[in-house]
Amino acid sequence: MLKAAVTGPRGAIISWSKPEKSRGHLIYYTVHWKVRSKSRIHVRKVDPSHQHVKLKELPNDPITVWVTASTAVGRSDNSRNISIQTTNTVGAAIWSIGRTLNATWKEDMLLPCHSVG
Repeated sequence: MLKAAVTGPRGAIISWSKPEKSRGHLIYYTVHWKVRSKSRIHVRKVDPSHQHVKLKELPNDPITVWVTASTAVGRSDNSRNISIQTTNTVGAAIWSIGRTLNATWKEDMLLPCHSVG
């Protein structure tokens, strides 16, 4: 899963879930983004312990974003593409990705929910 939440006129948070199938120990994620009207692809490598990144200094144009995961064996296929456009008005949005958690009966749990707006 891949999600985006606009954080302001020039920023967004991109979050993703871990790959369903891994071809080895994950070395890093790469977040790719491209302004639709331009040919240049921007990239940001992300430590494998994180599953989100804050992008800043984005233009106010439609942007396409996708993520790949890299291991010693190589790079994964691209995730699906998502489209975002920054705005001065930030609506409420949850950028964290849900996942299944198992707990024993009467065990306290803290469930994170990261949001903007």
